[in-house]
Amino acid sequence: MSFRDRLIATLRAVEPILEVPGVLVAGSEVPNLLEVGAASTLVVSQDVDLAIPVSAHADVRARLDRITELAPSRDEPSVWVPVPGRADLIEVNFIGVDPAILDPIDTYERPDDRLPLMVFGPLSLLRPALRHQVRTNLSILSLIEARPSMPDPSGHRATIAELLGRLEAP
Repeated sequence: MSFRDRLIATLRAVEPILEVPGVLVAGSEVPNLLEVGAASTLVVSQDVDLAIPVSAHADVRARLDRITELAPSRDEPSVWVPVPGRADLIEVNFIGVDPAILDPIDTYERPDDRLPLMVFGPLSLLRPALRHQVRTNLSILSLIEARPSMPDPSGHRATIAELLGRLEAP
């Protein structure tokens, strides 16, 4: 199963979290797919980061029970791993976003017994309006041709079109 398929399956598995206003997909290997030699990067790190606004932490926490195909890792409860039998999913890292952080080098921990978050200063620069950039990146992915040592995007154009349609929805 390709990384893209696993990423999409994982995003579907955490959809209840993605429905919380302000939650963003802050990182995965998707932005690196256009870089030369990206295939080597894909092998090293196969996870996705969800940026959780500290103001939405309670809403996200209340939806965790709806996530049934991933579970907190024993070592780090902010990292959720696929449950046994779900090798088609990838690890999800919950990270915090606090727009009140003025200095991007500031970082702090938001303790919680169920979903502690490391709140990273540079993420304070993220805004939900970046969904336009996501649309742009997905559009680029739908248009590029296969390159040596990279996954072929052409088989995923229908999925990308579906994702773009969902981003357009109010």
